[in-house]
Amino acid sequence: MKVGIGLPLDEDILLDRQAGNQYKCINSSYKLVGKPFVICDKKSKKWKKLFCCVEKPFKKLHDCTDLPRHCDSGTYKIYPGSSAGFNIYCDNRKYWWNVFQRGGVRRIFGDNEFWLGNKLIDQLTLSRTYRLYVRMKSREGIWKTALYKVFRVGDATNGYTLEVEDYNKTEDDAGDSISSGLPEYINNGMKFSTYDRDNDNHNTSNCAEKYKGAWWFNACYVSHLNGVYDQNLIYPFGIQWENSPEPYVSVSWKSGGLVELNKNTQIYVLYYF
Repeated sequence: MKVGIGLPLDEDILLDRQAGNQYKCINSSYKLVGKPFVICDKKSKKWKKLFCCVEKPFKKLHDCTDLPRHCDSGTYKIYPGSSAGFNIYCDNRKYWWNVFQRGGVRRIFGDNEFWLGNKLIDQLTLSRTYRLYVRMKSREGIWKTALYKVFRVGDATNGYTLEVEDYNKTEDDAGDSISSGLPEYINNGMKFSTYDRDNDNHNTSNCAEKYKGAWWFNACYVSHLNGVYDQNLIYPFGIQWENSPEPYVSVSWKSGGLVELNKNTQIYVLYYF
């Protein structure tokens, strides 16, 4: 059955005109998760569902990995641990990935950029064991990845301390820019610093203020993926991932083998295994 306004829909989905063009699952043994709408994706130029029909009995999602494989990528509500629940972007690649950052400048749950707050990351990583996967793309279209087999963020009393373990090299290895480098710059084990909460180890500067972005600064960093994307900035400002064979930056300075990052391609994802 194909219903609605010419949209390519599954047989278990119905456009409910009585509910303001919201969609619903035809079969009462299925539950709709996500948002009951279909949108036109500007990038792919295809219709995209913001929901999925999941067979009952349906437990609340602990994280994105609880979603069936036939569901589309999108924003879903998850309930890790004793959490009251919060929205997160779930990316359906080879596995389900819980995404907590996309893009350069943070805007909580924005359409084009995404940053999942530290309190929520703490709730998520406290409930299960996760890996951290950082994926980035150069302006020339070259993808690089960094994988850590253990990833945790502490609670507020510990300043949302970053903890990663066991860096794992991949074929398209981006290099370890969190737990390796000069001791005074390593980000691993650091508290989260913001403009108004200076938790870094720099003696004279607030790294978050100086480099225009909150992050797990030491004095100051090897990586800084919360920097401002601006090709007119001069190194070391902007988005940075320095311990790569060709360090990735978001600025236009190209000497020294640096590679410009493509805006909105730095993606942090974490998953349960």
